Parts: sequence; C-alpha cells; structure tokens
Amino acid sequence: MVRRRLVGYIRVERRRDRRRPIALAARIGDQAVTIIDISLGGMGVAAVTVRSGELRTYHIGHQHRVVLEVPSYGLLELLAEVARVDAARQFLGLRFRGLDPVSYRVIERLAIGRPVLPAR
Repeated sequence: MVRRRLVGYIRVERRRDRRRPIALAARIGDQAVTIIDISLGGMGVAAVTVRSGELRTYHIGHQHRVVLEVPSYGLLELLAEVARVDAARQFLGLRFRGLDPVSYRVIERLAIGRPVLPAR
C-alpha cells in the first residue's frame, strides 16, 4: 500500500472572531463608507474613496473615529485601528479599540445577528 501526502499552502487565519456579512452605512471622519462585515474584533469596510475617485490614504496602525448608522439604534461612534489596506479593492480592515460596554453590546448583537435595541 502506498501512502500519499498532499502538500500545499494554506493561508493562516489570525482572526479569533467569526465575521458576519452586513451592510451598514458609516463614516470615517468626513468620508462615507459601507461596512460589509463585522465581528467582535473589528469590521471590513468597502467603498473607501474620496470624491475624485482616488483612494484616500490609510496607514496600518493609525486610529480613526468611525460613526456607524445602526438601524433601530441610531449613531454609534467608536475608535478603530487600521489593520489591513487593500487599495486595489478599495477595502479596509479595521480593529476595534477601547469599546465601552454599551458599544460592545451593540457590536455583539450586530455580529450574531440579533436585533439591536434603541439607544436610551
């Protein structure tokens, strides 16, 4: 009997939290963007362009204020750090920084697909 081994390359996944596809309007500073996935650890951001169509410069490690427009809740402002930049696809990967308990609960509900309760 001959045993064969498959040898190949795999991409190492460093994310600890499961991502959930979502479509949320948001702002990074004065720039309108779309959140395309979210997890307890961060979010994927698409449509990262300025009016002229050029990609705005984002640098890994820089922190930005992000305002999410969460249905049934309202505006949620939080701090996120740039973890990934894909200029060709106009995509950013952001990692949450310093979430307060209320923001964490909202993100948690979005990440698991439960309804978000209105802000008090």
